[in-house]
Amino acid sequence: MIKKVNEINKAIKLREKGFSINAISKELKVSKGSVSAWVKNVTLTDKQKLILKNNSTNTYLENLHGQSEKNKSKYEKIRLEYRNDGFLLASNNEYFRKICLLYWAEGSKSKNGFVFCNSDMDMMNLVCYWLDKNILDKNITFRVNYYGENGLNEYQIKRRWIKIMPFLKKKKWIVKLKKQELRRDSQKRGIGKLLYGTASVIINSTKLIQGVYGGIKYIKENIGD
Repeated sequence: MIKKVNEINKAIKLREKGFSINAISKELKVSKGSVSAWVKNVTLTDKQKLILKNNSTNTYLENLHGQSEKNKSKYEKIRLEYRNDGFLLASNNEYFRKICLLYWAEGSKSKNGFVFCNSDMDMMNLVCYWLDKNILDKNITFRVNYYGENGLNEYQIKRRWIKIMPFLKKKKWIVKLKKQELRRDSQKRGIGKLLYGTASVIINSTKLIQGVYGGIKYIKENIGD
């Protein structure tokens, strides 16, 4: 009983100094409910209320920052695992090394998505064929940008790409065509050269892109071998 009275008195004194319920609970190692009941009649000054509010906000921000750092570390660890898998795959798979080389030269350097763009149909076929065989759990977007001034309509352009890559007819492939407007004289000089437009293949996959970066790392470390 004496111990409890002492705890109550300590709680009241701490509260009068402007300590929060949570801080008093931790200091005395008692529940927040008990502390709240003990100090309910303690009146805080406006200054103490402001301090409590600021301390509460700072604690929230500190917790948020701490959680953010944990998440950052967690996802960086996952990305590293994917890169290691790609490194290993590149060490014994020549086709994957080709994909990594092409992506190194032409791909977008994103952390979480695979984006490869080119107008060369054979090159796109090489990349997309590998993706079709190895990406089984995600949709793949295949987008073609073209100039209407080339004289071909969307049906003709789409038919040509599908003739080169019949697997584009599968459900997991989402084929989109977009007509571009001529905005510069330099673009006009390209009319007739790229009859079937420029294609991009897009996959939102951290695992895939980090694996490719792992493959690129393998190639960098083994140039000349």
